[in-house]
Amino acid sequence: MTREAVHPVDSIDHVAMLARRAPFTPDDAVLLAAVGATAERARGTASLDAADLGATAPGTTLMLAAGAATVRPRVSLELGRLEMLARAVPVDSRLTVLSFAEGLLAQSHPRQAWELICSVVGAKTAVAHALGLDVAAHLGAAEPWQPGVELPPVIERQLLADATARAAVAGTLHGLDDPRLSGLLADPVETAMTPAQARVLVVAGAAAEPGRAVEVAVHLLRHFPVHHLDESLRLVARIATRAGFAGQVAAQAHTEGFVAEQCTWAAAAATAGALNPDGVVQLAATLAPRIEDELDPGRELVAGLPLIEALLQIGAVDEAVGWAAHWQLPVPVLLRRCLHAGLGTGAALLATHPALGAVVESAPGPGDHEASGGARPWWEPQGADPAGRLGAARHMLAVVGQTPWPVVPASLADLLGFGP
Repeated sequence: MTREAVHPVDSIDHVAMLARRAPFTPDDAVLLAAVGATAERARGTASLDAADLGATAPGTTLMLAAGAATVRPRVSLELGRLEMLARAVPVDSRLTVLSFAEGLLAQSHPRQAWELICSVVGAKTAVAHALGLDVAAHLGAAEPWQPGVELPPVIERQLLADATARAAVAGTLHGLDDPRLSGLLADPVETAMTPAQARVLVVAGAAAEPGRAVEVAVHLLRHFPVHHLDESLRLVARIATRAGFAGQVAAQAHTEGFVAEQCTWAAAAATAGALNPDGVVQLAATLAPRIEDELDPGRELVAGLPLIEALLQIGAVDEAVGWAAHWQLPVPVLLRRCLHAGLGTGAALLATHPALGAVVESAPGPGDHEASGGARPWWEPQGADPAGRLGAARHMLAVVGQTPWPVVPASLADLLGFGP
């Protein structure tokens, strides 16, 4: 089989046109922003401003514009236009849309992002719904976030955990016994630790004492399911590996336990380079049969998705495509994973892979799989035949492969200042 020809610029133009007519959904929010960022970099503002905004869902337009803003950070935000778009969003969706837009706009314009939020929903409502944390992260210690309203205790604890994790990543905390960290990492039950706090504190512990990074992660995994910490484990593995403790990460990936947890460690180890490519392929060959033995039918992707991620991280696309088709991986889920796991190269390789059609054809219809991703994707033509669905998937993967973000805005890596 030969690879299919996909021209990224043509795909960007095609997808950007479709995105202008897309409905807003939380699942697709960051993907829409990625389209805005990619189109902005490829074509400039005309690629989006030429859209007939009256035919576009306001939430979608706001995400496209916010995504575009991430690749022109020195340009002042058009607050008036963004406020108009935000106010056009139905009231029952407004906070959700703003929560995604905040993470994009705060990356380079934190003060203006908070000004926009306060103008549209007010500071009190925003804080009550946990808006402002991304703004606080990007303002930093030199210019603390001042929301102007009383903060709920859970938000205060989250701000403290976030700031502590950023200090650890910056190298200003020294060991797990540092008093700024030790109390926060105490028994999660006694400290009423939330999953959001856990995901930053596990990285804080790794950065403060890389030689015990895996130990801290294993401690918190006793209290939180692995899917709450999968993004954290990628960073933990990178911190430990950079500090010379790759062996500990590799050993954890080989430690037999709950298969979803072990597959997530495999993905983290592959991301960090703690396992060589042959080691990842061999580990995947061992874990894949266990997934079907240990998980109920229809739940294979709980462990299978991180295993496919591990294979894509090392460029083992043939193996990844085979398992994706076998486990009926929905294309929307695949796209989101590529974006959030930094699999740009993997997405580009998938876009041209001759066996991608098997993945597209195997994917369940809406509602047939717990990870199906909902209704027909906005990028897929109505009533498309298999060739049309395959072409749409190739275009989307090509766009994700061209996304210009080193790390996804509002991701854990972005909020903690942890670059590539």
